[in-house]
Amino acid sequence: MSKLTLKEILNSHCKIAYFGNSITAQRGGYHEYLHKFLTTKYQKIYTPIKIGIGGVGSLTCNFMANQLLINKNPQICFVECFAADMGGATPLKFIGSAVEGLVRKLLSQGIFIIFIYLFRLPSIYSAKSILSIYESIATHYKIPSVNVYDYIKYQYVRRYNEILSDGVHTTLLGAHVYAQYILSSIESLHEESNSYILPEPINNPLFINTNIFLPTQFDPDNLNLDRHNLFRFSIPYVEIHVGEKIIYETKLNHAIGFLFIADTDSGVICITNCETNKKFNIQLADQWCGVPRIQAAYFKSPLIPKKRITISISSDEKALYGANGQVNTFVHTGKALKLFGFLEYQPDVL
Repeated sequence: MSKLTLKEILNSHCKIAYFGNSITAQRGGYHEYLHKFLTTKYQKIYTPIKIGIGGVGSLTCNFMANQLLINKNPQICFVECFAADMGGATPLKFIGSAVEGLVRKLLSQGIFIIFIYLFRLPSIYSAKSILSIYESIATHYKIPSVNVYDYIKYQYVRRYNEILSDGVHTTLLGAHVYAQYILSSIESLHEESNSYILPEPINNPLFINTNIFLPTQFDPDNLNLDRHNLFRFSIPYVEIHVGEKIIYETKLNHAIGFLFIADTDSGVICITNCETNKKFNIQLADQWCGVPRIQAAYFKSPLIPKKRITISISSDEKALYGANGQVNTFVHTGKALKLFGFLEYQPDVL
């Protein structure tokens, strides 16, 4: 792990990653301005690595970090999951473990982390509660943070429409304001350095050792393997249609859910416990499915090792729960499930 300060890293020709959710995925967003500002200020050529995954939060980012971020070897990583977690993208009980697991992954690779807390208006959880979780981890691992949320909250009271296009994503002015504030805050963080020896976890160490079990590893005859290219990276997926089903069994790992493409084909799926024959429906469609995006669906209860379930398309139009575990009574009948893979983890592995 690196002992370098932020200033020492910025004074080299380094790779800078912008890792987060839909605000990071946004074209013309804050990260584009911030990267230009950093290049101009420090007079260095930085390689940008933009990884924005809309519709998910810190838990899914944790699972996808190995294949999307760590293998690109950035020296600095701005982590932007706060706003999505506030919006309910990650179940509250898992946020601390998810963020801490992500932090440990990045620090173990010598990646300098900066948390950024961006603004949003509609939210499921309070900013105070999510900020408390993030800041406890930031303090424990000596991670600097930039609180854009509070800056916007107090400086743009009753003027949020100037910087937000939909309550979450920025206008061009908002992107510029975010980037300028982050840049000005970075100057005060020059002498900061992350922990170079990992301390003991402060949250339940569920998501330190995580992976995505890809559908290509079990290739049933009735499933079609394809690739999706809308997300600026390519991940294999299998497509399950009405009348088909997939059988999934945990081996040595636990499983918390699965990744899929949410689009106009999404709808209600049925998960059946092979031992008890109990069924649980999840509505995968929502009001944002007009634009395809990656989404995570969480099981009602995590699967322990050596458990089997089947997943099939339901003829129901609605279900009590949505993909992220929140109530979702959106009405839409499913045509297909485009499955990326199952979210597997080994708890208590340090």
